[in-house]
Amino acid sequence: EQCNQLAKTAHQTQNLRDAISLYDRVLNFRRETYGQTDVRCAATLHNLGRVFIDIRDHKSGESALIEACALYDAHEPHSLKYADSLGLLALCYRDMQLMTEAEAAFKEAITIYRDNVFNHRDHTWLPEGLQTPDQPNLHPLSTVAHLLSDAAILFVYQNQFERACNFLEDALEIRRFLYGKNTKFRPIIAQTLSKLSEVKRAMGDVQQASITINECLDICIET
Repeated sequence: EQCNQLAKTAHQTQNLRDAISLYDRVLNFRRETYGQTDVRCAATLHNLGRVFIDIRDHKSGESALIEACALYDAHEPHSLKYADSLGLLALCYRDMQLMTEAEAAFKEAITIYRDNVFNHRDHTWLPEGLQTPDQPNLHPLSTVAHLLSDAAILFVYQNQFERACNFLEDALEIRRFLYGKNTKFRPIIAQTLSKLSEVKRAMGDVQQASITINECLDICIET
């Protein structure tokens, strides 16, 4: 576990080759100790996949994430950890220009999150009571917003601007809820507004694009 923490630190400090080497050691240890199919190996494979994506070694990232997803599917098929690995695999596929595979993975990841955290009573991602979490960046909805935003970019690549707009508006609603009162994280709202403005402009809605980018700029000035 100490080696695992060193790997996380190496990744966070952008020592990516060191992170890969350390995660490999963790993975070998877990396979030898717990077995090839133990779900604890999936977490390490997920982390390896993330580092491979960061160094743009997408084939290695794809391989690690496919194995991670297979383990989660076998042991925890409805877990958010499985959804996280699916979302990362979708991102990898998107960057590899494998659009059909990316959309399928995004859809499955979002479906799992929808089954776990969607507010079905009010037909919204926002929770009942609307109480902002103490650590909004660690809340499951933070990951949902990332998934929706990443999927929206996939739709932009395919000129499906209306779908992209819908996903970005959902991501924006979540991020307003999570980060609206938190100065540290409000730039994430601005980033979403900037993307949404680009999509609105591509759809020919110049007026809404202008309103959206002006709100983005206001947040940037304030923060």
